[in-house]
Amino acid sequence: MADKSELVTVEHRQRQQKQFVDWLRANRYIDYPIQVGFETLALCNATCDFCPYPGLTDRNGQRMSDKLIEKIVDDLTGIPPEVWFEVNPGGISERFLDSRIFDIYELINRKLPRAGLPINSNGSVLNERNLLRLIGIKNIMNLNISLNEFRAARYKQVMGLPFDRTIRNLDLLHELKVANRAAFPVVLSRVGDGTEDDQRFLAWAQEHYPAFGVTLLARGDFLGNVKTGAPLVPVPSIPCSQWFKIRIWADGKVAFCCLDARPQPGSEDAASRNILDIYNSPARRAMRVDVVSRLDVDVCSRCNMLV
Repeated sequence: MADKSELVTVEHRQRQQKQFVDWLRANRYIDYPIQVGFETLALCNATCDFCPYPGLTDRNGQRMSDKLIEKIVDDLTGIPPEVWFEVNPGGISERFLDSRIFDIYELINRKLPRAGLPINSNGSVLNERNLLRLIGIKNIMNLNISLNEFRAARYKQVMGLPFDRTIRNLDLLHELKVANRAAFPVVLSRVGDGTEDDQRFLAWAQEHYPAFGVTLLARGDFLGNVKTGAPLVPVPSIPCSQWFKIRIWADGKVAFCCLDARPQPGSEDAASRNILDIYNSPARRAMRVDVVSRLDVDVCSRCNMLV
């Protein structure tokens, strides 16, 4: 059955976030990132209204060079082997549209053998060929499928994708999971809207895919890049785990965090500086050491999401 611990209250998630940051500060993540994400290809086949991708026409389709990908991975070999961390080659995109993605995963497995791989996808291109190749990748922490809808017509409206194709892929993935061929956890997610459809989605997912987890995600405006109306929850007065992560978009620009869809002018360039040096720049380090509330950071004071 789905892990009921996924179906938790906003208050519980906030407590978890604060406890996680306390743990990060008590360990070696002041000096080294818990996660490094880099967007290999800024391309998505979905048109979700809760995602900034449809509005990012200035960079949609940008492709990170092989040289920069290799440079980022090489930079991360500077993290001591006893410090566990995650590498996330993806961004505001559908990562399996990049024909290089499995080669990139294999590069990470080879050069960073202890790094965990969190994976997000809308599932539409996770066909049999891709799934069989995916289960051969090592160190996958979890596979989150952004499904969002369980009704075909509504799915087409929300995602802009064929429902039947995605469901065929999920059916095969569930078979692989039940047969213990997919060792990693799989979670179906929905960006909630606060209606009864949230609970209907949870019930449908648990009934149809009992070997998967299921969760609801809060809706956010991606720092003003998505028009959502009032947020589902107010900005919490807690620290943020994003301060202990680093995100690089396909053009090499380093974002403030994973929700910073349009990095500000003057953002650092991953091609010209070591990733660990960027992570330890004075302003970034000061947040990790001293700041106790996201309300005390201008950008963070406008963000209600827990990521």
